[in-house]
Amino acid sequence: MKPPLYLQYLIRRYGIGRLATLLVCLISMIWLFALTLPERAKIPPLKQQLAQLAQHRQPAPVNLEPEIVAATFFADLPKEVTWTQQLELLFDTAFEHDIYLSNVEYKQETDTSGQLTLYKLVLPVSATYTNTRVFIQELLEMLPNAALDQIILNREEGKAEIAAKLQFTLYFRRGT
Repeated sequence: MKPPLYLQYLIRRYGIGRLATLLVCLISMIWLFALTLPERAKIPPLKQQLAQLAQHRQPAPVNLEPEIVAATFFADLPKEVTWTQQLELLFDTAFEHDIYLSNVEYKQETDTSGQLTLYKLVLPVSATYTNTRVFIQELLEMLPNAALDQIILNREEGKAEIAAKLQFTLYFRRGT
């Protein structure tokens, strides 16, 4: 059985490949609209619910008294006894990113108020720039009590690895 005359004309003019592609596109568009139109009908009631919730929303009271802010800040810091766990986490993160830490130096200090213990770390790093950058980013995300104080980067011409010196300060609440 021969295809209808107009179909023979289209096949001769455009080729079977183009017509098959067009047919697949048409079927895809019909399928897309058949799936999305019912979902689009759900949007206006959801917008209405959102508008109602926004009208009834009240901001949470914020107490900005300096004593309360300071107390909240100190309460959120980890205790000093977690120092070794955080140091272990630092070394594990460095190992995960193929970073070689050599001769790590640290100095313990107490702040003037006597409420904080600070550990100042100097990390000589030997790794690629990308690994070093990702290491710093992950470390700061995992340790919210860490502050990056200084970065010194050196790269010799023609080498992929950099020699970096990273200085961090870790803040801890005093006591056990």
